Amino acid sequence: MKKIVMLLLSISLLGCAGLSKPGSVSNQNTSTKPLETKSFDIQNIKISSPHYIYSPEIRTTATVDLLNTEENNPKVAVSSNKDNKQEKPKQDSVNLSKVYKPDFDTSFLFQDNKKLNLHYNTLDNITETFNVPVTINDRVKKYIERFTTTSRNTMQRWINNSFKYLFYVKDLFQSYGLPTDLSYLPLAESGFDPVVRSRAGAVGMWQFMESTGRLYGLKINYWVDERKDFEKSTDAAARHLKDLYEKFNDWSLALAAYNAGAGRIQKAIDKFNTEDYFELSSYKHLTEETKDYVPKYTALMIIHKNLMEYGFDYPDIQPIVYEKVKLDYPVNLYILSKLTGIELNNIMELNPSLRRWITPPSDTFELKIPVGYKDKVLAVLNSYPPEELLQVRIFTPAKKTRVVDIAKKFKTSPDRIMAMNGFKKPIVRAGFPVIIPSENGNVVIDTKKLENMTAISDKPDIETISYKVKKGDTFAKIANRYKTTAKAIQSHNRITKLKVGMDIEIPIKNSSKTASKSNIKQKTAKNTTTKQKYITYKVQKGDTIYKLASKYDTNPDLIIKLNNIKSLKQGQKIKIPKS
Repeated sequence: MKKIVMLLLSISLLGCAGLSKPGSVSNQNTSTKPLETKSFDIQNIKISSPHYIYSPEIRTTATVDLLNTEENNPKVAVSSNKDNKQEKPKQDSVNLSKVYKPDFDTSFLFQDNKKLNLHYNTLDNITETFNVPVTINDRVKKYIERFTTTSRNTMQRWINNSFKYLFYVKDLFQSYGLPTDLSYLPLAESGFDPVVRSRAGAVGMWQFMESTGRLYGLKINYWVDERKDFEKSTDAAARHLKDLYEKFNDWSLALAAYNAGAGRIQKAIDKFNTEDYFELSSYKHLTEETKDYVPKYTALMIIHKNLMEYGFDYPDIQPIVYEKVKLDYPVNLYILSKLTGIELNNIMELNPSLRRWITPPSDTFELKIPVGYKDKVLAVLNSYPPEELLQVRIFTPAKKTRVVDIAKKFKTSPDRIMAMNGFKKPIVRAGFPVIIPSENGNVVIDTKKLENMTAISDKPDIETISYKVKKGDTFAKIANRYKTTAKAIQSHNRITKLKVGMDIEIPIKNSSKTASKSNIKQKTAKNTTTKQKYITYKVQKGDTIYKLASKYDTNPDLIIKLNNIKSLKQGQKIKIPKS
């Protein structure tokens, strides 16, 4: 009998050992807590992984309760149609936090007065508590189901992306006094992709539109698009979210305003006389995207903070780390790559804000490089004159020309011309300057020619006209009336359908020829020209354009255009359009 007992014990121990893969975390010493089911008046969803339910009364700090579902019941599992399939062993976040301690400190990203080292070694991202208000409804459950079933692969990819940047974002938000759970917002915006561009023209991890990006100091020109710089765009997002919260004093409304714009949310509040985001979502004023925005963010945050409980893989991905070198003159990154041995792809991956292979000629640029290469890069910069680190010439075609023909003319590769200039199409319009790579070392170029390219190629700001949809309106009719396209109206407003009474913005070209007299009258009536009434204001300490626009109930872009400014200085006198 003793032999039989010993044999059974040996088999069970071997079976347990077999569940732990080499290099992974063992669960042998963990004990399963009994799951308590609380009586919430919410129906369970049939999904293949655990789901969470919260009390809707919780408005400050929420705690998640894991419910006992059929999927967790061994008896049910045996009687299912998948009898022969063994479930993947679940990682234990408590044990994992004891052994998974990579050497990472975000303080290198901050100045001396902002040194922090949070959330990574302690795995604070895996937790059941929240520092933003959390409310569950059917929309939240819908997204939890979607991203744990049909969109499961997408969610895993977003989780993987997030681990490159999440801990830096948390530290920066902490330094601004913001809830660190807001650092999960890029899951809803971009999936933590720093270079993605939406159909509406929003760019980067935080999906800034051009006007909002400029408002918060992000440079967007021929050479750079700082909406793709994860450091600078995260800082801009933190300031933007802080401004929105100061205006609405409610995180759900602030997040909805991040998606739809503060003006649209304020109009909804005024129209329906309520400051409850979920009540506003029950009316037709807000788009479906805005109604879903907070629930989607909530669902994605829940899943990410409990990713192993949902059966997702904990990413074996280190946060992105680098060193910086300050450049005061333009450098051809292709040449720098050859001289230092750093792969060009690595340089471009670390510097996604660069739109070309050349750093800006008229501005200081902090180039990010892999850790360990700083001394080598500095040695190259000190050993070679600027001309040899540039090695390009400029060609301006007199007529529309194919890139392949330009490449033949200068005996270089069409792909290199396309990449160096950031071209999307292999055709160059007449009069547009093209950067031609040269490796002879004898091309001396006046940097002023490069600087002039900025003015030639920069896109003008998109002007818009406010319009209220009337009975019988269609996208085509409105587009024809205002000399634009139906697609432009749809993209700019992120809508696919029109409803009577809906307020939309109509993008128009920056030319007086394209605007009819009726357009001009409407713009005047909507306070979008410089002929409107205004007040004179002296800038105080702590003022921002966005704060003043919110205070005086006007559009930030109007303040910028009326005063021809990009930022404010204390003591400066500016004009603010009257509401």
